[in-house]
Order: sequence, then structure tokens, then C-alpha cells
Amino acid sequence: MTANIDDLLARFSPQISDDAKAQLESFARLLTDWNIKVNLVSRRDIDRVWERHIVDSLSCLEFLDLSGCRVLDLGTGGGLPGIPLKIVVPSMELVLVDHTRKKIRAVDAMLTKLGLMEAEAIWGDTLEISRQEKHAKQYDVVVTRAVGGVEQILPIADKLLAPKGVVVMWRTLDHTDKLPARFPMQREFATGQTLSGEPTGLFCVGRIGSERHLADQI
Repeated sequence: MTANIDDLLARFSPQISDDAKAQLESFARLLTDWNIKVNLVSRRDIDRVWERHIVDSLSCLEFLDLSGCRVLDLGTGGGLPGIPLKIVVPSMELVLVDHTRKKIRAVDAMLTKLGLMEAEAIWGDTLEISRQEKHAKQYDVVVTRAVGGVEQILPIADKLLAPKGVVVMWRTLDHTDKLPARFPMQREFATGQTLSGEPTGLFCVGRIGSERHLADQI
């Protein structure tokens, strides 16, 4: 882990423990090894797994306290952002969902290897899972990274979220994105720039230009 990565981790989670850092390093190795067998992340990014994936997954902790939250990772792929978040915030409950069976097998193996408790990997269709009593309206936070468009993600997340729940999306933000009426995007957290609509339960981490911003409505 470079000094720059260490500084970024301290920014997003000032109280990060040495044990958590060691687990993140273990996860980075596991993700790299599994990526040889299963295409979990872009192979052109694997040499920059810390910057492109692990630190990026933790960026929402600069704005959100997930302690004790029930979190669902929608379209987790290689366990991102869910596994890094769970490592740094061990008190959160985590469910990771993906429709690709081999990815979920890899994620489940990594959870076991890392010894993460109260973390479950589920294979299946996200819309179908969102309709199941076990999952519908059960989550404080839904996180989703590099999966689908806003119009596809939010109706599914809405079915999964408990009252006052929020959804965090890592994606390229387009100010012309059509958001469902329940999720009007009001502002960018970093600048306070008003975009449109009334405050509601959407948190959105996205790339505008080359920087990360958090648009939040609460």
C-alpha cells in the first residue's frame, strides 16, 4: 500500500484500523487472483485495483456513516463496493447480489477467506429478489457501482429500501438523466449546485468531469 493510498483511506475513514488495512490488502490479492479465472473487474484496471476499485468503493464514507446499517450491494460483480465497505465498517450487515453465478461463487469464496461475518452473497435476478419478502423494504442503504442506468436502478432500489433509506450510485452523471419522480436529484454535495426537484431519499456518488461528487437528498 503506497503512502498516497494510505492518505486516501485516512480521508474516507479517519479511524480505519491496521487490521482493516490488512484485510483490504488481502481482498486486493484475492480480487486479483480471482480475476484471472473470472472476469470480475476490467483486466486493464487490475494493476490499479487500489485506486480504481478499493479506495473508490470507500469514497462514500466521507459523507455516510454506515455503522449498524443493513446494506445491499446491487450488481456486486467482484464484491465492489460491498466488501471494502464491510471491512472498514464491520458493524454493518451486508448482502451482495449479482445475476452471474460464477461472480457470486467468487464473492462467496472471498467472504469466507476474509472471515467476514453478517455478509451474504446471493445469486439471482435483482428485480425478482427485490420482490421477495425477505428483501423488500428491508435495507437502509442500497449501493451500486458501474451497473445499469439511473432509470433502471432506482425502481429496483426503491423496492428494497426501508422508509428513509438511501441509494448510492457510482456512475457517470449526466444532468439530462431522467430520474423517477420519487428520486429528483437536487444538488451536488461538493458544490451545493441546485440541479432540480425537491429533497428526497437519494444519495448519488457520480463522476462529473474527472472528480467524484455526492448528490444527496434527505
